[in-house]
Amino acid sequence: MGDYLQKIGKRGVNTAAQNVQSIAWTMGRALLHQMAPDNFEYYNCSLELFDGNLNSVGYMEFVVMPNNIVETQTNMLQITKTTSAVVTTFNSTFNPVDISIQGSFGRKLRILMGMREPDKIENTLKRITNGNFGINFMGGEVMVKTGYGLVRMLDKIVRQNMMLDSNNKPHFLVFRNYALNSAYVVEVLQHSYSQSLENNMIWNYNIEMRGVAPADELVPPPTTAEFLKRVAAGAIANSVNDIMVDMSRAALQI
Repeated sequence: MGDYLQKIGKRGVNTAAQNVQSIAWTMGRALLHQMAPDNFEYYNCSLELFDGNLNSVGYMEFVVMPNNIVETQTNMLQITKTTSAVVTTFNSTFNPVDISIQGSFGRKLRILMGMREPDKIENTLKRITNGNFGINFMGGEVMVKTGYGLVRMLDKIVRQNMMLDSNNKPHFLVFRNYALNSAYVVEVLQHSYSQSLENNMIWNYNIEMRGVAPADELVPPPTTAEFLKRVAAGAIANSVNDIMVDMSRAALQI
């Protein structure tokens, strides 16, 4: 029994050492992006829900990046042919941006840190069975979610954006795409979820949004400290997940 536990523990320590390097690399990449966002991309995107008083009431990062992200910018202009020339009339104000994301979160169970569910569940037992332990960590909550659970969390954020808050004010939804260094206040035009026999137990999402304003005009962007805190929370959660998976594999091999 002692050798059994020793082998599992050694495997966990090795994985932890590797993950420390991974966390350092992730933090370094995120810091470079924060310092030079138009030169170093950081592969992450998020949705954050705000109430009418601009308090954050829901936040989720895409722990698995979407398979496809499309941002389409259409210029608002009119081209007219006159007798002697071609005249272009354009609008120099903000033009809406069409955004489309498709992907899935897979099947596996994940520990999540730093995110926030939009619905507050007062019943402790119900909250825990929903994967939320009610523990605050680095500005968010500690949760355990399957891929299906993440899809449900995404759906709750999207649906709550179309509802009034407790003060009968509208919600605001902000989509940040760090890979392209873009952030918009968005309205969700349509959202759908699908599953197939080929990918059983994997729910795919398809979200069509329209950016109606730059996000920075509504809420200030995260400071460097806030951004790195969120990155660290995600990196630590990924490290814990990797350690648990590796130790489970080691246990099965013994």
